[in-house]
Amino acid sequence: MEVILIDDGKLKIMLTEEDLREFAIDCDDAESDADLRRRFKDVLRRADDICGTSIGTSRVMVQLFQSRDGGCELFVTRLSEALPSEKRSAECGSAYVFESLGALVAVCRLLCARGYGKHSSAFSTDGGEYVLMLPELSSGSPLPLAAACLDEYGTRCNDEKTRTYISEHAHTICADGAAEILSKF
Repeated sequence: MEVILIDDGKLKIMLTEEDLREFAIDCDDAESDADLRRRFKDVLRRADDICGTSIGTSRVMVQLFQSRDGGCELFVTRLSEALPSEKRSAECGSAYVFESLGALVAVCRLLCARGYGKHSSAFSTDGGEYVLMLPELSSGSPLPLAAACLDEYGTRCNDEKTRTYISEHAHTICADGAAEILSKF
């Protein structure tokens, strides 16, 4: 393995055929390999150790190019730390998926009518669905009265999986105050 630090947020990692075998990486199946992310993290940990960086501990974009010699080159770019903070308002709460923007807007109107809408985030997925992230609520919150509407218009999802999916396959509509903003449409 050869590692070149391009700048503070970019690495070029050259893996030989032997390295690919060690990390169990098959360049031909990279797009369909569900476990590849874990193996890339192993490569990044070692590259960070070699360079004395911490790029591998951040959100990164990895570009993989096969080499003529049978190895591959990885270009690793640290993504802006601001991206995850867009979702910070709803980090520890509930996620609801809606099939249409109209359904999302309708729920946002109901939430705002109940006095709820300051801390919510909305996203549009690559699959054409919409996601509303809501923070964890206190027991005295007015939201339980609107919970039936959330379930009627949308589908509650696994929060952790949804956050992961959003980070890779969604675009931010509103980073904070989504219910309040979208209720005006």
